[in-house]
Amino acid sequence: MKTTVVGIGNILLGDDGAGVWLIHRLLAGYRFEPEIEILDGGTLGLGLVTYLSDTDRLLIVDAATTGTAPGSVVVLRERDVPAILRATLSAHEASLCDLLAALTLLGRTPSEFVAIGIEPLDMLPSIELSAPVRAALDRAEIETIAQLALWGVAAEALPGAHATVLTL
Repeated sequence: MKTTVVGIGNILLGDDGAGVWLIHRLLAGYRFEPEIEILDGGTLGLGLVTYLSDTDRLLIVDAATTGTAPGSVVVLRERDVPAILRATLSAHEASLCDLLAALTLLGRTPSEFVAIGIEPLDMLPSIELSAPVRAALDRAEIETIAQLALWGVAAEALPGAHATVLTL
């Protein structure tokens, strides 16, 4: 069973890049099983369909404007996504719902889907994350590793690398 974790965002637009920054943090801090693919989805939008069409379980991390305090982390399951994320994810060329719809049209819908969103403070041109979003990466990392563990995917923290250690 193939599991894919994708970080979406534009690292040139401040907090919009939160998902991508988290992906790089995971790649630097953990060793994963071979059945998992960790992708920097950047701003590919519908271009991600090619990379996601053979995945069984999909976890997406992105900046999400949900009206909560900047730096808040939300975990959304399949049933929550259409209602909440239709217009809330950051300003990529296509929304997460468009991506899921494209996979559905191709008959390639993942059997399980989770989105982890981080409420942005500022999405103006910058290569820096705001303080609340930078601090939220710890919680988003914990949520990501916890979801993978629920799916039976092991993540081994690498010695000496920055990684949040999670005990379930």
